[in-house]
Amino acid sequence: MYPLLPWKLISTALGAAIALAVYADDLAKMMGYTLPESMVVRYLPLAILSFVGVFFGPTGYWAPWRLLWRIVPPLNSWAFPDLNGVWVGITKSNWPVIEKAFDAATSHRSVTEADLHGVPLKEDAIAVSIKCSLFALKIKVATSATDGESHSVAARPSRDPLTGCLHLINVYRQAVPDPARTDEPVHLGAADLKVDPEEPEQIRGEYWTRRVWRTGKNTAGKIELRRLSAKQSKGKALRQFAAEEKERIKLGS
Repeated sequence: MYPLLPWKLISTALGAAIALAVYADDLAKMMGYTLPESMVVRYLPLAILSFVGVFFGPTGYWAPWRLLWRIVPPLNSWAFPDLNGVWVGITKSNWPVIEKAFDAATSHRSVTEADLHGVPLKEDAIAVSIKCSLFALKIKVATSATDGESHSVAARPSRDPLTGCLHLINVYRQAVPDPARTDEPVHLGAADLKVDPEEPEQIRGEYWTRRVWRTGKNTAGKIELRRLSAKQSKGKALRQFAAEEKERIKLGS
């Protein structure tokens, strides 16, 4: 998540590290210790890098930086947000539109653009696991429609300078255990997920796929998520969260 850090913060941290390296021996003398310059040159960079790695590297619930972020919530906007945990919600896919157009093409029936525009989107439940730290961003997704799972191929955060909204750009590979005739066992896709600073527990965005693209069956749609837990699930598959969310949606409808 380091691309989200403001340049002022990065330059201040670098300046502090350089100042510490230059004046470390003087600071040691002030405290009554002798610190050879050779020791400063040899061990100080290693100590700084080790501290940063240990403090900001882990993604667990009790990771040092996540604990600090919970104590000082404004760090979620000053630096980068803690998005770790399990998120659930719905997808709204244009598959019914594609299916209607495909059926019309194979049955030689006519269909107008107005007909397609009136086709309702297909809603399905989804569960998302996000793991992030200063150095990493990993997104895993499970859907209730295909019982498939996807993993990040590349994920990168960015911040809109005008709105302050955070965008998670995710390119993923999805595997479908039992693909339908109109699907593929494996396909690539991408998503642009937006986190509004005023609604940090909500994620909204769009996604699109290249599944069966040669015959125009590559889908696209919207994603709406809410954070279910700030902890990663242990002993419970992400597909189970998607199935439970599907049942919750049914009961609520």
